[in-house]
Amino acid sequence: MNYLEMAMSYLRPGGKLSQLLSGPARITLSIEKKSRPSESAVRVEESAAEPSRANPEITKLTEACHLELVSIVKALALAKNTHYSNVIHIDALRGIAENLPTTAEAMLQVPHMTKALVDKYGAQLLEVTERYAAEKMVIEAEMAGRRC
Repeated sequence: MNYLEMAMSYLRPGGKLSQLLSGPARITLSIEKKSRPSESAVRVEESAAEPSRANPEITKLTEACHLELVSIVKALALAKNTHYSNVIHIDALRGIAENLPTTAEAMLQVPHMTKALVDKYGAQLLEVTERYAAEKMVIEAEMAGRRC
């Protein structure tokens, strides 16, 4: 797994499978701890840093939304017996948490979100984002009230 919790190595059965299963054979994978984020991950991190300068409450709200979205997708993945990043891309979950779309059309504007994903999982995700979008509006209204 890499820093985004995505599988980076796969095994397939070969001629030494019986040795592996019986014990004498071993598999050694080299693990490099230093990882360089992809361009899309850098963009997500940069955009995630912008709200923190504006308001720490909104940053906390975004993180809470992201955690809730991840937990929903992990439950969906568990039902399918797969890793959650195979259900919805991790960058898509981060983008949804940052943008807080309230419609299926707005959710389609998030990178990595396809019509098929929105059709399958959009209702569950929108339930969460609508709630957090309402909370964000309250925070922004309070901020605007303090400025006046």
